[in-house]
Amino acid sequence: MLDLDPKAIVLLIGTNDIGNGAKPEDAADNLEAILRDLKQVNPTLPVIVYSLRGRCAYRARAWARERTCSFS
Repeated sequence: MLDLDPKAIVLLIGTNDIGNGAKPEDAADNLEAILRDLKQVNPTLPVIVYSLRGRCAYRARAWARERTCSFS
């Protein structure tokens, strides 16, 4: 997708991971890796990350309680 030279990227990521029972830490680690890779390719590219919306409200709330991520 970066070959298209986007002006920004919007990510909704992790819903399948959490919805299928993956650990919240794994979903967060995947997100961190993707953001790190994007920053290496284009450090000024705006990236919008939608908050995680799990398939199950209980799992989404559990994820929010267990993990708070900060990216700079």
